[in-house]
Amino acid sequence: MVIRIVFISIFFVLCSNALCCEIRFGVSESLPFTFKTDNGVWSGNDVEKFKFMAKVVGCEVLFVEGSFSERLRMLKLGMIDAMSNISKLSKRNSFLSYIGPLRIEKLSLVTTKKIPGLITSLTSISQWDYHYGKPANAYLGELFSQMYISDKNFSSKFIDIHSHNDISELIRKGRIVGFFEETNSLNHHLTSSPKYAHLKKHPLEVITGDIYFGISKKSMQPELINKLKQAFIIWTKSAEANGKND
Repeated sequence: MVIRIVFISIFFVLCSNALCCEIRFGVSESLPFTFKTDNGVWSGNDVEKFKFMAKVVGCEVLFVEGSFSERLRMLKLGMIDAMSNISKLSKRNSFLSYIGPLRIEKLSLVTTKKIPGLITSLTSISQWDYHYGKPANAYLGELFSQMYISDKNFSSKFIDIHSHNDISELIRKGRIVGFFEETNSLNHHLTSSPKYAHLKKHPLEVITGDIYFGISKKSMQPELINKLKQAFIIWTKSAEANGKND
């Protein structure tokens, strides 16, 4: 009994001086919001924001890599606890809580340079005899969703992308000529990544609206979710006071 009491006492002492919970945060490369440094450490605006929130509630963050589709599936199953870049959709409300908004998301179309001319609108996509990749299960805005449902010719132009490797492989095989990527991330890759040397950006941009941190209802307790929401408010007020806006 004495040993048990001593063990419990030590546990509470440790918890008062260290982090006592772990939040699994899904990530992929999307500068400047989430990226891995040369030292292999995950950083970026969303990462630092969430690490701050986790610290406020007494948790540490474990990063889990995967494509958008993979992370969303893991979030639904409770295999990870949180991720960023989530649009608020009714079909996700049963398994997600939302913290934010973080910002308004904008995506741009990028294709191989062999495509003549420039694509300026979603409607013009139907007029070209090419296929494109789109992130599986991702929301690409109201207009895109409406056209994808109502226009079979338009929807036939797209192939769902389930992992990062899919894009390079599908382009190499000639099954797709391009894909949509978050605009800030795309601009960075086009100027710094050799993998994008054969690609070009088109004027077509898709605004998806507000995006949030998505929190898994399956793996996270309501009490902790509410604490994270309060931590986000603290961060927001601190950022406003310091003149930061990302």
